[in-house]
Amino acid sequence: MNKIKELIKYSETLNVLYVEDDENMREDTSEILEDYFDTLDTTINGQEALDKYNKYYQTYGEYYDLIITDINMPIMDGEVLIKEIESINDQQSIIVISAYNESSRLMRLIQKGITSFVLKPIDSTQFVGILYKTCKNIFAQKNLKLYHEMLYNKNKNLDLKVKELSQEVIATQRLSIETIGNMVESYDEETGNHVKRIEAYTHLIIDQLDIDTKNQLEDKDIIPFAYLLHDIGKLIIPKHVLQKPGALQKDELIH
Repeated sequence: MNKIKELIKYSETLNVLYVEDDENMREDTSEILEDYFDTLDTTINGQEALDKYNKYYQTYGEYYDLIITDINMPIMDGEVLIKEIESINDQQSIIVISAYNESSRLMRLIQKGITSFVLKPIDSTQFVGILYKTCKNIFAQKNLKLYHEMLYNKNKNLDLKVKELSQEVIATQRLSIETIGNMVESYDEETGNHVKRIEAYTHLIIDQLDIDTKNQLEDKDIIPFAYLLHDIGKLIIPKHVLQKPGALQKDELIH
């Protein structure tokens, strides 16, 4: 009873595709599986199962969590079905239900890496034990995948936030630089014209740099604005001194 409760804890959210051509076997086993799984789809041969497998992915954007299949079936047998499924999704969990007289085929499938197998006639205790181990592993893998996705999204959001903050800092720096630059331009007409020429030269120089050199520049977004500050010292010079056409007197010199 405890094993069944543990199984349900891991299996109740999983989706299963069960493939069996024998009607009685399919109905009896389906009654067992329906007690444990959220979704149980059944098919009667490998080709029908493969079609349903692909359609399920097209509809829900994910594969069945578990495939349980017989080996000996018409149209497409279980061995071919498994080969087709693994070519689509090599991580697919698969349990094979096999008769004793199919041991050679079963061994080939075991060597290819099927998740587990159950021998006919099915022993319910053994079947529950195999389902428990398989579903526990699937449950752990799905949770691990969700954790990785959550971690990836958090890191992605963090990167976006850092970029947003960096852009805000750059925008603030640009505004401050432009404000000071405008003060310099308005303070002296000649300085203003000179600043405009330096601006043009700065853009020309940066445009001529190769890609690797540009990538190595720190704060390359700020460089085109830094030219505005190269004459900032003129703001502390009185206008009558700055604009004086002749030589400066001793008292007009700044030490």
